Amino acid sequence: MERAPLGDAADSILAARAADGDLRAFEVLVRRHGPLMRAYATRILGSNSDSDDVVQETFITAWERLPELQDPAATKAWLMRITSRKAIDRIRARKQDQPLGEWDAPAPESESPHQRAEAASQRERLTLALATLSEAQRQCWTLREIGGHSYAEIAEELDLPPSTVRGLLARARQKLMQEMEEWR
Repeated sequence: MERAPLGDAADSILAARAADGDLRAFEVLVRRHGPLMRAYATRILGSNSDSDDVVQETFITAWERLPELQDPAATKAWLMRITSRKAIDRIRARKQDQPLGEWDAPAPESESPHQRAEAASQRERLTLALATLSEAQRQCWTLREIGGHSYAEIAEELDLPPSTVRGLLARARQKLMQEMEEWR
């Protein structure tokens, strides 16, 4: 009987094996969820500069605390919560390290009320545009554009042929371009 590759295993199986000390199982979790965690950390922190450190710290904490995970099926959500806490801790640390002379520094142009309002409007419009996509198109687009996954990784994650992923992404992009036309 041929055994399925570890990369095909569910998060719950990988987390349970990693909690028992299986480093290969943990590596699969790192490869599977690292890109999404990095995108999430970047979103919270507002830049890429600290996101890699936050993700690394998250995985160190996760490795140490995996035996405490109550529901291995919720591994992804658990990792995202740790990422969120680590990113917020990083923001707090930044504020404590800031010299008094820099507190009155002018906000960058990208943080002006006009720019922030426009960015919020664009995000709102994108959210509405994403809602017009089918569930499969939205999943493919999110994994590719936000998570940075390759077509092969998306196909594996969603259990679809790569050709289907390419088609779903092409249709999603076309639909989003139509929906976001006023922002071009």
